[in-house]
Amino acid sequence: MKNTTILVVEDDKFTARSLNHYLIQLGYIVLATVESGEEALMKVKEYSPDIILMDILLQGDFDGIDTSQKIKAEFDVPVIYITSGAQKELIHRAKLTTPFGFIIKPFTQDDLFTQIEIALYKHSNDATLKKLQESERFLASITKNINDAILTVSPRLEVLYQNEAARYSFNQVIDIGKPQTLIPFLRALQEGFAESIDEKVRYKMMGIPFDNEENECIAIVQNKTIWFQYSIDFIEVTSLHQQRSIVIIFRDITISKNAQNALKDSHTLLEHRVEERTKELEQANTLLLQEVANRARAEARLHKLASNRKRLAEIASMIISQTSLEFILSISKRELKELLAFDDFSFYTMNEEASSLESVISSYDDKSLLDKVIPLSRSILSDSYLNGASILLNNSQLDARSYFNELTENITHHMLCFTIIENEQKYGILCVSRFSNPEFVQDDYDIVQLLVNFISVAIYKAQLFSQVSTSESRTKVLFERFQDAVLVVDNAGKIVDANNTAVELLKYETKQALLSIQSIEELYFDRSKQEQFVRALALNGFIKDTTLTLKRSDGSPWNVSKSAIPIQILKGQVNLYYAIFSDVGKYQISTEQNIQIENHFRELLNYFPYFVAIIQKSIIRYSNSRSLELLGYTSDELQTMNFLDIIHPDQRSEIIARSTRRLKGEEFDPYYFLRIISKNSVEKTLHIHSSRIVFDNEISLLIVAETATDYLKNPILTR
Repeated sequence: MKNTTILVVEDDKFTARSLNHYLIQLGYIVLATVESGEEALMKVKEYSPDIILMDILLQGDFDGIDTSQKIKAEFDVPVIYITSGAQKELIHRAKLTTPFGFIIKPFTQDDLFTQIEIALYKHSNDATLKKLQESERFLASITKNINDAILTVSPRLEVLYQNEAARYSFNQVIDIGKPQTLIPFLRALQEGFAESIDEKVRYKMMGIPFDNEENECIAIVQNKTIWFQYSIDFIEVTSLHQQRSIVIIFRDITISKNAQNALKDSHTLLEHRVEERTKELEQANTLLLQEVANRARAEARLHKLASNRKRLAEIASMIISQTSLEFILSISKRELKELLAFDDFSFYTMNEEASSLESVISSYDDKSLLDKVIPLSRSILSDSYLNGASILLNNSQLDARSYFNELTENITHHMLCFTIIENEQKYGILCVSRFSNPEFVQDDYDIVQLLVNFISVAIYKAQLFSQVSTSESRTKVLFERFQDAVLVVDNAGKIVDANNTAVELLKYETKQALLSIQSIEELYFDRSKQEQFVRALALNGFIKDTTLTLKRSDGSPWNVSKSAIPIQILKGQVNLYYAIFSDVGKYQISTEQNIQIENHFRELLNYFPYFVAIIQKSIIRYSNSRSLELLGYTSDELQTMNFLDIIHPDQRSEIIARSTRRLKGEEFDPYYFLRIISKNSVEKTLHIHSSRIVFDNEISLLIVAETATDYLKNPILTR
């Protein structure tokens, strides 16, 4: 009765109130009381009550009997009819709906209780009986269609039942009128097996233990030998009046036996092959050791590439700020020497008639290497310059006696040459040479190629600066041709003029909108920077490549390198100056080279034993193999996820606040603990180091982490 729910269908309000009163007193839950069959169908679908009390005479399109018929067709809910008398026609119709009881008006509380409890008990028994019948049909279907042969044996050792598989296996059919004992029934078995099984069945009946390991037998059916594995067990009885019977199950293991025999036959052959396979494994092991060595060399190469990339970025910052070709080439030569061994660093330009190359800088004082050492290469260099090409030339045999005063007539010359081009303008050709082994390799080529990209931009910038003078026409040239953002600023910080590049990169709709801001300080996240810049400009006469973050008109950050030169100085103070802002991503490695190096880094990071991820605008843009392993996601899944989705809910507000403070330029401890949730909902704690980087020309967050367990054992990230 506990928590039994009831739907009352009664159109007489007095009877309905009485029913509700009695039912509540009896402890039942009345889900609803409705007056029509239509409402009853809706409530049954909505509530799924345990039982329905149905007035047999309802007003409307269909009465209680019609309603019960529809409920029976759609729902398994017992119905008890409520009637005021025994109308024969109604009772006959009601019987067809197989109700679970009748309540005759007037009724008492006890009448209700008795009918409801009997109906619930009957409904429960009917459901149990239905399940038993389904189970019996299911079991009968299994035994009929199973491949195992099944026999049931009575306590008198008479065969009571056999399935189709048993009929086929033993070529026997049970005659109900003439019970057959077990041994004659199993006459298809080879001699001795039927008697052994009969004996084990008797032991089982008497409860005597027997050896159950020898449970295989052989039958000859239609001139075929069949191996069986059998088991003997009791059939559990469900009534005290039933006697325990025995079930014997025979499983055909012929295929398995044949396989065992075949396995024995192949065992000898396998032993002969073991020795040969051992030799093959030894050879494979040797190859594996070579592969390990190659992998180690590859990892060392990747580490070197990472170091070189960082160093090249530093070199780029040094040479981009120069305005003299001589300084650009001297710095490039000096810094390249730390990354690459070479004997000569030369830069050549084409003469005005475009007929020959002329040396501008060389490792040798007389700058005559082109004429004395590489006459055979002159045509190659000239063609490369005219075509804007780059070359890697190893093992060129050249006559060097006239220059080196050596006894040998020839030396081996290795050469890397690159045409310096920026904005479709050629400035010269850079040549790096070795006059002894080792040869130049692809990594050497890549390093010099990256440096050449920076040199090209630096020379282009230097040329533009050389064109700028105090005249207004030169200023217009700068504004029209300079690819960086250029602002003209007075001593009060007011922006007097700006080039179109500045308007576009700072994301203002018009130049006037940019000029209308009160001060250049409004472009800085840190406004104190302006005062520092003005003092440095007055003190040094220039500012070179100071990195900072600007605020675009839409509020987004722009990471730039700032340079400044004065235009007008009055009484020791800078009255007017150019502020030049360069995108930090602009002078980085070219797209194609960046992709190549990035692929090297991705491969390296996949061997990195720590969690590595790059977050950009809250989206996980990159994740290495270790991070995928810890999170349980694929790379494609993570690249569509918000970073906050993997952070424990209790820590998300803290991370949002931390990111907001970082965007405002605040500095704080980059090490902290972060709780994450993996794909399979497992909570993990990481020890995090975070830092800002530029990724795809956007300010991004680089996260390197180790698990809290690894950190406590060996805190790598703190070193």
